[in-house]
Amino acid sequence: MKVKIGTIGYGSTPGYYNFFYPNVEKECTFICDCIIEHSNWLDYTNLVPVKAPKHVVKGEAFFHNEYAIVWLPREDIIKN
Repeated sequence: MKVKIGTIGYGSTPGYYNFFYPNVEKECTFICDCIIEHSNWLDYTNLVPVKAPKHVVKGEAFFHNEYAIVWLPREDIIKN
């Protein structure tokens, strides 16, 4: 899967049972085209949690080790 430069995504907020949910008040932007992969988190409505290298995400994403978890609208994800 891929995402284009300038794509807007959303950060996370912790919720019930230690699950993370999208937080549309925490925007982040992809600063270059990027290959992404689906996170093992569950989708939420039309938003899909994806893993991306943290150096390509600017803003309030959930950073874990060398990755950022970003919630993206399904239509912004380019399938290979």
